[in-house]
Amino acid sequence: MRKTAKRLNELKVQLPKNRAGAGASRGDIFRASMVHGVLRLKSYTGVLVFKVGDRFEETKAAWDAIIDKATFKRAQKLLKANKSHKKPPHPNRFPFQLSSLCFCAKCGDRMSGKTATGNGGKFAHYEHAWQSKVNTSLVRKAFDCSPARIQVDRIEKVVWSEVEKFLLDKSRAKELLNEVHSIWTEVQKESPEEKIKRNLRH
Repeated sequence: MRKTAKRLNELKVQLPKNRAGAGASRGDIFRASMVHGVLRLKSYTGVLVFKVGDRFEETKAAWDAIIDKATFKRAQKLLKANKSHKKPPHPNRFPFQLSSLCFCAKCGDRMSGKTATGNGGKFAHYEHAWQSKVNTSLVRKAFDCSPARIQVDRIEKVVWSEVEKFLLDKSRAKELLNEVHSIWTEVQKESPEEKIKRNLRH
């Protein structure tokens, strides 16, 4: 599916530009997940799928099929056979304590924990989560954040050193307690209607 997405991007096949919440455009390139979604759509077989309550119903669509049902079923079997299953926990697996908690300072992408094997054996690192997936579908890399990955032992030592300093800082602990007490005092003054509005906002 990544190869298909890459080929579609290489041919410069255009996608309709959707708008995200803040008005930013998205969906301007093909990705493996999009190809997977296309392969799963029954609408290409001339079938309309709609939801009634908590179940899905099917009926003949107003448009003609562009894929026969036999080809569609074969594709579904291949997708099911190639589906990757989540591996059970292993005692030697890296814990990745900062996975999805650290971000790239340049592009803001979330960093996730991964492992790789090199000349020195297996090593763990954090790398861009979204960028890594997108780059596999592009003809040439569009993201060049440096460093693209950070070794686990380097960043975790720095972070936990700062956490230790924070926890052992008595003045900071007192400051936090005063802040919590101040917030709690303000919350107690709220009317039931104000509490409901505040909860809805969060």
